[in-house]
Amino acid sequence: MLLLYVPFYWRRPEDIPSTESICSPGIKIVYDRYQTTELEYDGYTRFEITDQQHEESSSPQLLYLLLVQDERSYGMISKTERRSFSSYLDLLLEQNYPIPATSLGVLVSNSTEYVNIKKIIKDRHAELQFRRISVIEVPSASIGVQLNREERHKPTLQKQRRSLIARLRNLLMTTVTNNEFGVLWLDADIFKADKGIVSRMVNNGRDKPIITASCRLGNNQDYDLNAWKGNRTRPSSIELSSLDYGGFYEPRDVKGQMYHLKHLRNQSEFMELDSVGGTILFIRSIVIKQGVIFPPLYIIGTDWNRNQGYDGIETEGLCYIANSIGYKCWALPNSFVEHTSRK
Repeated sequence: MLLLYVPFYWRRPEDIPSTESICSPGIKIVYDRYQTTELEYDGYTRFEITDQQHEESSSPQLLYLLLVQDERSYGMISKTERRSFSSYLDLLLEQNYPIPATSLGVLVSNSTEYVNIKKIIKDRHAELQFRRISVIEVPSASIGVQLNREERHKPTLQKQRRSLIARLRNLLMTTVTNNEFGVLWLDADIFKADKGIVSRMVNNGRDKPIITASCRLGNNQDYDLNAWKGNRTRPSSIELSSLDYGGFYEPRDVKGQMYHLKHLRNQSEFMELDSVGGTILFIRSIVIKQGVIFPPLYIIGTDWNRNQGYDGIETEGLCYIANSIGYKCWALPNSFVEHTSRK
């Protein structure tokens, strides 16, 4: 029997820098804590950095999710100074959710901002120490939709705008979600969140798998009106038929039968909803994997001959699907995130 002896020089892990070669006769070992990849496929580019030596955590794994159009998406700090992706990272760190259990997924529609986000991540990843950060660049034009940012809140553009947002949410959510317990959508232009709000959502996620909270914009204590419980108007038969020919119907609150989050405060920590908003939104991953997504169309009122209904698009349709398979939507009406001023 031939025995081959190869000397190996052992060093403690803490003595090894983040990237180092250790050489002995005939052997080369490359030690790298952070694995970085960038791939192009199926019309988009994906950059990812993974911490190969993250600490284990007893807390459920959480994946923050973020949509970014361009550098203006983060809102304003003052009348002359904009926030940035780095400002958004600071907000995540302020939540004090256990870092070893935290990952981040970003979808950006602008190539310049994609490059900027990558640079910030490369500069800060050792400080952040997230388990994984994934960034996807998907230009809006690549999926056949382009919107003028200044006109995005016009009622006549809401169908197109929210359909695009739903498609991008679904693309990001289904692409980067791995084995996390849940995902947490937090809008780019949110600059403040109540202490402990993220942990409360995650810790209650087994019983309440879809949770939103109140959003404040200046003196407006109920900015996100997509979160509600109650009844909305339905189109007449003539109005419904007009949808087949490009008509538009906008549901309205039924007076005395509609409750937004401002109506549900100071009653209980959690309140059940029929629809959620997306400024902050927790979704348990097992729910997503069973088909609960953001509908890119008005799913209520459709049939085999009508591919567009009159209600239930994007976040509102999410609850409609969830409820059909036995999951409820919830709110923390007494807890707040704060929205920057409009750009």
